Amino acid sequence: MERQKQQQRQHQLQAAARHHSRIAAAAHKWWLQGSSVVADNLSRALILSVFGFKVLEWWYTSAEDHISSNAALPPPLPPPPPKPDPQGIGLPSDPSQCPLCRQRRVNPAIMAVSGYVFCYPCLFRHVSQEHCCPVTRTPATLDHIRKLYEAM
Repeated sequence: MERQKQQQRQHQLQAAARHHSRIAAAAHKWWLQGSSVVADNLSRALILSVFGFKVLEWWYTSAEDHISSNAALPPPLPPPPPKPDPQGIGLPSDPSQCPLCRQRRVNPAIMAVSGYVFCYPCLFRHVSQEHCCPVTRTPATLDHIRKLYEAM
């Protein structure tokens, strides 16, 4: 195959030499030689560029794998619940009772700063007047009250 290419180039160069003008013959000869060099090296350049892209793909894929492997850490443990304040109200023995009214909770709501659950009307009234959690005495606003909905 290479021998056929060389013979074809030789034939083209001889045809270029037969032109009437020396300048036209030289220009035609240089054109043929340059195009053959480009054609020969184009396949090599294509192979090298594919290899280069594969190296870059490997490089960045391994970096992304390394970064994503660190992202798989377990979530941290939640902080411990706040302790009841000695000046706050005591907790009832029955966890279904509201600590404020000591009745079964109606329309339950949670105090977001402490996590304790009360009746919504009781908690709303207490936070509006005292501006703190009834059990822990942690400062709170009405925005810290969250209503709880029971699934049916």
